[in-house]
Amino acid sequence: MRGNIQKTLCLWVESLLLLSLTGCGQTSTSSQSSLRNLDQQIETLSQQDRFAEALPLAKQSVALHEQHLSAPDPSLVSSLTRLAALYATQGQYDEAEALYSRAVTILEKTVGHHDANVAIALANIGALHVVQGHYEKAVAPYEQALTIREITLNPHHEHVAISVNSLASVYEALGRYDEAERLHRRALDIQKHTFGPESAQAAQSYQHLGELYDAQDRYQEAETQYQRALAIRERVSGTESQEVAKSLYRLALLYQTQGQYQQAERLHQRALAIREAVLDHRNPEMTQSLNSLGLLYQAEGQYAKAESFFQRALIMRKSVLGLGHPDVAQSLNNLAGLYYYQQKYQQAKPIFELALQARLRFFGHNHPEVAQSLNNLAGTNQVLGKDSEAEKLYQQALTIQRKVLGSDHPAVATTLNNLAALC
Repeated sequence: MRGNIQKTLCLWVESLLLLSLTGCGQTSTSSQSSLRNLDQQIETLSQQDRFAEALPLAKQSVALHEQHLSAPDPSLVSSLTRLAALYATQGQYDEAEALYSRAVTILEKTVGHHDANVAIALANIGALHVVQGHYEKAVAPYEQALTIREITLNPHHEHVAISVNSLASVYEALGRYDEAERLHRRALDIQKHTFGPESAQAAQSYQHLGELYDAQDRYQEAETQYQRALAIRERVSGTESQEVAKSLYRLALLYQTQGQYQQAERLHQRALAIREAVLDHRNPEMTQSLNSLGLLYQAEGQYAKAESFFQRALIMRKSVLGLGHPDVAQSLNNLAGLYYYQQKYQQAKPIFELALQARLRFFGHNHPEVAQSLNNLAGTNQVLGKDSEAEKLYQQALTIQRKVLGSDHPAVATTLNNLAALC
């Protein structure tokens, strides 16, 4: 799945679609004024990524709605959904899910089971499961949201395409590639019909197809889709746009995977230059490029250069996100991996441990990225001759992967192979 920050922000975007319901309840003029002021403050803080500061204000908004409404009302849904999204940014997923579920219940009672806003609320629940890596749990709410949109909307409506893409991405994460491809192609047909074959929306669908083929090592097909997306984006938004940088970045990763390092470096550097020119330094796409260049230089044996890029990404992420964020954990993981690659196992181990602790704090114990960290730490213990510790960590990783991804997922096979290597 795509980056954690982007997934969390998707929850916020879905939330904003419900704001049209605000004002349906019977509240006093002074209460309405207080709610408007709160909403404005929450929106401002959220736009500045100051989610922790916005959270208590969102709680106040819900309390005000509940105080002045005598019965469940659609106007309460906006506040509930906003609060849920803010809880999600802080990793408080149980609280977020409870609020999203409450929003669904209120909407079904007040506007009916097939209202467009019910579909949005269900999509929020699906997205929340995706953020946690609970892909199997995400399937049902995403399917329900799609069904509602198919019933209530034109088959070529953009919201149908959004639901189709969301479900396709979950199938892709679960390794259900045939189903994912069918849905991604359906989304592409909708985008081409609604917006045109040379539209930004069609380019996004080509990008999704490229990522799907990439995940299956179908590199030639992936390259074709990435090139289509890039060509459209260059025509639509210009050669120095954020969307062009995304296509360049994916193409660079594709070449990097195939060992075509010169091509990959050229595209990575071009993508990074665009991002440095058009994005704020807090944007996760900046550090995404830095990390990938670090991995490229590592693969080429340019270890000092790789370390420089990893350290730069880590410093940026820590300053923006704090030590407990999963993107910081990824940077720690990359740095530890570099030391491991150079057989500096004693240096690698404490950094792998820091990455694991960050992921545990943010995700809890049942997330694929936690399993990845457990695998990394297990492998380090294994090469240090600490087989009993390694076995324990591999078993923990395997339990998580089977629970979250299913027994047939490729990650499960990898961990089983790691365990077998201990024998």
